Amino acid sequence: MSSVKWFDGDSVQALQKVQDENCVFFAYIDKVNTKCSDIFYEPDIIQLLNNEIIVCFKMEPNSPSYANFNKIFNHITIPSIYVLEKNNVEQFNIKLKKSKLLKSNEVKLDFLDLKIKLLNAIYSAVKNISDSLEDKEKYFQFMTNVSDKLQNMIVQRKEAIGGVQNLIKYTKIKIKVPCLNITIVKEFETTDTLNEVKMFVLENITIPKGPIKFISERQFTDEDFNLTLSALNLCPTSTIYVHKVCLLIIVIVLLYFVVFMYTHEYAGCPGHIA
Repeated sequence: MSSVKWFDGDSVQALQKVQDENCVFFAYIDKVNTKCSDIFYEPDIIQLLNNEIIVCFKMEPNSPSYANFNKIFNHITIPSIYVLEKNNVEQFNIKLKKSKLLKSNEVKLDFLDLKIKLLNAIYSAVKNISDSLEDKEKYFQFMTNVSDKLQNMIVQRKEAIGGVQNLIKYTKIKIKVPCLNITIVKEFETTDTLNEVKMFVLENITIPKGPIKFISERQFTDEDFNLTLSALNLCPTSTIYVHKVCLLIIVIVLLYFVVFMYTHEYAGCPGHIA
């Protein structure tokens, strides 16, 4: 039976790999052969975790690795999963439920809930790494894959509970205004439009009057502001950069003026041959 490929080495080596190769550290802490480990035999979870940008590390409560880990993260719940990345922007701790007697539909819901929590945590950790790097291609491809899996699992969960609710209700947006050196993290509903994010920016950040542009993976168009954050793939987390258009125009005009003046002064210099 296929399973997740766990890192063959100690926690120090695993964390060094995370640092050196810009990976996500996925730590599973549990006793040997418990029911909680069933999740790691699921084909979609195996495909997700057996990736070059994920370092999967399994540790038992009586191991030296656990002792070292416990010095950093006190009061560790067993069993649990920790999802981290080297910049330590966020730490994700998923507490696993111990085995109990449930009806089949309850088991399915518990399993789907756990999968969705895992995917949300991994997506956010990979996104945090991607935001700090120039080359984002392989991370972006991975996030697209995770996002597709999330949407599929959400549909499965809605079917399991009769379509009563949609699990992902909120998205965390990091708003950065480089010209003012301002960063704000705000939680929005996934059904909010990009225009509501724009209104929040205008109401809470003092930006000089004039047109502004919003950029994430691309520059948003006027039509995008009427779309929901979910439709724009800005869930469960995203970073939006806000730039003043007028500042860019001023810079271009100034550059043109400098080039123009230099050209004419140079043309008037003695010995210049036109």
